Amino acid sequence: MSAESARTVATRVVHRVRGGAYASATLDGELRRAGLERRDAALAAQLSYGTLRVLDRLDQAIAPHVRRGIADVDPFVLAVLEVAAYQLFHLSRVPVYALVDEAVGYARAERGPRVGGFVNAVLRK
Repeated sequence: MSAESARTVATRVVHRVRGGAYASATLDGELRRAGLERRDAALAAQLSYGTLRVLDRLDQAIAPHVRRGIADVDPFVLAVLEVAAYQLFHLSRVPVYALVDEAVGYARAERGPRVGGFVNAVLRK
C-alpha cells in the first residue's frame, strides 16, 4: 500500500481536525504534501469532508464493536476506523475487502500488528 493514498490523506485530515485543526486548511496542506493525482485528490477530499460530516453517526456504528469504549481508542486509530466506516456505509463502488485491507495495513504500519488486528476485527463486525 502506498503511504500516500487518498485514504491515508483523509485519515490524517480527520485525525488532525478531531485534534482541533481547520478542515480546509488541513486538507490543502495534506494534499500539497502528498502530491496526489487530481482524481485521488478529489477522493481524499470526498473522504475527508464526508467522514467529518457524519462523524457522530460513524462513531455510533463503531462503538458497539469496541470493548473498552470508543473514548479509549487511540485518536489516530479512531480516524482510520471512521474513514473506513464512511467508505463502507457511503461509497458503494469501493470493494469492502480493499478498504478493510488498506485500513488494516495503514494501522499496522503506523501503530503495529496488534492495532492492525484490532482494526480488522472492528471493521469485519
